[in-house]
Amino acid sequence: MIFIAGLFFIVILIFLNFLMGGKDGIKVSRKSRTLSAVEKKHITKRWYEIEELVNAQGASASNQAVIKADKLLDSVLKQLALPGDTMGDRLKSARDKFSSYEIYDTAWKAHKMRNAVVHEDNFDLHKRTAKSTLGQFRKVLKDLRAL
Repeated sequence: MIFIAGLFFIVILIFLNFLMGGKDGIKVSRKSRTLSAVEKKHITKRWYEIEELVNAQGASASNQAVIKADKLLDSVLKQLALPGDTMGDRLKSARDKFSSYEIYDTAWKAHKMRNAVVHEDNFDLHKRTAKSTLGQFRKVLKDLRAL
Protein backbone atom coordinates (compact mmCIF):
# COMPACT_ATOMS: atom_id res chain seq x y z
CA MET A 1 0.00 0.00 0.00
CA ILE A 2 2.84 2.40 0.81
CA PHE A 3 4.42 1.60 -2.56
CA ILE A 4 1.22 2.57 -4.40
CA ALA A 5 0.89 5.78 -2.39
CA GLY A 6 4.52 6.69 -3.15
CA LEU A 7 4.06 5.94 -6.85
CA PHE A 8 0.88 8.03 -6.92
CA PHE A 9 2.73 10.89 -5.23
CA ILE A 10 5.54 10.77 -7.85
CA VAL A 11 3.01 10.74 -10.72
CA ILE A 12 1.28 13.79 -9.21
CA LEU A 13 4.62 15.65 -8.90
CA ILE A 14 5.53 14.91 -12.52
CA PHE A 15 2.10 16.04 -13.68
CA LEU A 16 2.29 19.29 -11.67
CA ASN A 17 5.77 19.96 -13.00
CA PHE A 18 4.48 19.50 -16.55
CA LEU A 19 1.62 21.93 -15.91
CA MET A 20 4.08 24.49 -14.49
CA GLY A 21 6.13 24.56 -17.71
CA GLY A 22 8.52 21.65 -17.45
CA LYS A 23 9.62 20.18 -20.78
CA ASP A 24 8.38 16.62 -21.30
CA GLY A 25 7.42 16.50 -17.65
CA ILE A 26 10.88 17.48 -16.43
CA LYS A 27 11.73 21.00 -15.38
CA VAL A 28 15.03 21.97 -16.94
CA SER A 29 17.11 24.52 -15.09
CA ARG A 30 19.23 26.81 -17.28
CA LYS A 31 22.15 28.65 -15.85
CA SER A 32 22.42 32.20 -17.08
CA ARG A 33 25.45 32.68 -19.29
CA THR A 34 26.95 36.05 -20.13
CA LEU A 35 29.21 36.99 -22.99
CA SER A 36 32.92 37.46 -22.43
CA ALA A 37 34.75 40.66 -23.37
CA VAL A 38 36.39 38.83 -26.29
CA GLU A 39 33.01 37.62 -27.57
CA LYS A 40 31.56 41.14 -27.28
CA LYS A 41 34.52 42.59 -29.19
CA HIS A 42 34.02 40.09 -32.01
CA ILE A 43 30.26 40.80 -32.09
CA THR A 44 30.91 44.56 -32.23
CA LYS A 45 33.36 44.09 -35.10
CA ARG A 46 30.80 42.04 -37.03
CA TRP A 47 28.13 44.65 -36.29
CA TYR A 48 30.22 47.47 -37.78
CA GLU A 49 30.75 45.38 -40.92
CA ILE A 50 26.97 44.97 -41.19
CA GLU A 51 26.43 48.71 -40.83
CA GLU A 52 28.97 49.35 -43.60
CA LEU A 53 27.18 46.85 -45.81
CA VAL A 54 23.78 48.55 -45.48
CA ASN A 55 25.37 51.82 -46.63
CA ALA A 56 26.63 50.21 -49.84
CA GLN A 57 24.71 50.72 -53.07
CA GLY A 58 21.91 48.40 -54.14
CA ALA A 59 19.07 46.41 -52.67
CA SER A 60 21.24 43.31 -52.57
CA ALA A 61 23.53 44.96 -50.01
CA SER A 62 20.53 45.94 -47.89
CA ASN A 63 19.18 42.40 -48.04
CA GLN A 64 22.57 40.95 -47.09
CA ALA A 65 22.91 43.35 -44.16
CA VAL A 66 19.60 42.17 -42.68
CA ILE A 67 20.50 38.52 -43.24
CA LYS A 68 23.89 38.99 -41.57
CA ALA A 69 22.32 40.86 -38.63
CA ASP A 70 19.93 37.97 -38.12
CA LYS A 71 22.84 35.50 -38.24
CA LEU A 72 24.66 37.63 -35.68
CA LEU A 73 21.68 37.59 -33.32
CA ASP A 74 21.39 33.82 -33.77
CA SER A 75 25.09 33.48 -32.98
CA VAL A 76 24.60 35.48 -29.77
CA LEU A 77 21.65 33.30 -28.75
CA LYS A 78 23.80 30.22 -29.29
CA GLN A 79 26.64 31.76 -27.28
CA LEU A 80 24.16 32.38 -24.47
CA ALA A 81 23.54 28.61 -24.56
CA LEU A 82 19.87 28.89 -25.45
CA PRO A 83 18.33 25.60 -26.58
CA GLY A 84 16.69 25.08 -29.94
CA ASP A 85 17.28 23.61 -33.36
CA THR A 86 16.38 26.82 -35.22
CA MET A 87 16.64 30.54 -34.64
CA GLY A 88 12.88 30.59 -33.98
CA ASP A 89 13.27 27.89 -31.32
CA ARG A 90 16.12 29.79 -29.68
CA LEU A 91 14.08 33.02 -29.70
CA LYS A 92 11.23 31.22 -27.97
CA SER A 93 13.72 30.00 -25.35
CA ALA A 94 15.12 33.51 -24.96
CA ARG A 95 11.93 35.20 -23.71
CA ASP A 96 13.26 35.67 -20.18
CA LYS A 97 16.62 37.02 -21.43
CA PHE A 98 15.04 40.27 -22.63
CA SER A 99 14.33 43.21 -20.35
CA SER A 100 10.77 43.56 -21.64
CA TYR A 101 8.20 41.98 -23.89
CA GLU A 102 8.62 44.96 -26.24
CA ILE A 103 12.27 44.05 -26.89
CA TYR A 104 11.37 40.37 -27.27
CA ASP A 105 8.70 41.34 -29.82
CA THR A 106 11.23 43.57 -31.62
CA ALA A 107 13.53 40.56 -31.99
CA TRP A 108 10.70 38.61 -33.60
CA LYS A 109 9.80 41.48 -35.95
CA ALA A 110 13.41 41.79 -37.12
CA HIS A 111 13.68 38.03 -37.60
CA LYS A 112 10.43 37.98 -39.59
CA MET A 113 11.82 40.68 -41.88
CA ARG A 114 14.87 38.47 -42.50
CA ASN A 115 12.51 35.59 -43.29
CA ALA A 116 10.68 37.75 -45.83
CA VAL A 117 14.00 38.65 -47.50
CA VAL A 118 15.05 35.01 -47.69
CA HIS A 119 11.77 33.27 -48.50
CA GLU A 120 9.71 35.70 -50.60
CA ASP A 121 10.41 35.88 -54.33
CA ASN A 122 11.86 39.15 -55.61
CA PHE A 123 11.80 40.73 -52.16
CA ASP A 124 14.24 43.62 -52.07
CA LEU A 125 14.46 45.91 -49.09
CA HIS A 126 14.56 49.64 -49.53
CA LYS A 127 17.56 51.10 -47.78
CA ARG A 128 15.33 52.91 -45.28
CA THR A 129 13.54 49.67 -44.33
CA ALA A 130 16.87 47.83 -44.04
CA LYS A 131 18.24 50.56 -41.75
CA SER A 132 15.09 50.44 -39.63
CA THR A 133 15.38 46.65 -39.34
CA LEU A 134 19.05 46.98 -38.41
CA GLY A 135 17.97 49.46 -35.74
CA GLN A 136 15.71 46.73 -34.35
CA PHE A 137 18.56 44.22 -34.35
CA ARG A 138 20.84 46.78 -32.64
CA LYS A 139 18.23 47.41 -29.92
CA VAL A 140 17.88 43.67 -29.30
CA LEU A 141 21.65 43.05 -29.24
CA LYS A 142 22.15 45.93 -26.82
CA ASP A 143 19.41 44.57 -24.59
CA LEU A 144 21.21 41.21 -24.53
CA ARG A 145 24.39 43.12 -23.61
CA ALA A 146 26.10 41.87 -26.75
CA LEU A 147 26.82 45.39 -28.11
